[in-house]
Amino acid sequence: MKKILFLLTMLTFFISVNCGDKNAKFKTISAPEFLDLIGGSQNVILIDVRTPEEFVEGHIPAANNLDVKSQDFKNRLLENYKDKKKVYALYCRSGHRSKLAAQILVDNGYTEVYEMEGGFNAWKEKDFPIEK
Repeated sequence: MKKILFLLTMLTFFISVNCGDKNAKFKTISAPEFLDLIGGSQNVILIDVRTPEEFVEGHIPAANNLDVKSQDFKNRLLENYKDKKKVYALYCRSGHRSKLAAQILVDNGYTEVYEMEGGFNAWKEKDFPIEK
């Protein structure tokens, strides 16, 4: 009985994980792919969704800071970035917060949304440019 319950639990978990991935319309890309994306077009809006304190400690050059933890984040994001035809590249420290922010954009009709796998930590590991 315990084996059956365990198998059902695992099956439910895997189904929910796979369904979540299919519904995600933003793209998660590696740090090198992110570098290529932001360096290859003037049409890319680069947003750092970490706190202002994290941002001043170091960020990707030309990034705009908008703290996903702030109470008015969604309103500020949608008000400041109205062009749904642009490409949006988001990152945070490790990749969790940028997924939340990317999903907000996707849920509001934005179609070209990318977030960096591993976040700023992955960026620093590759010794890519940092601005302070």
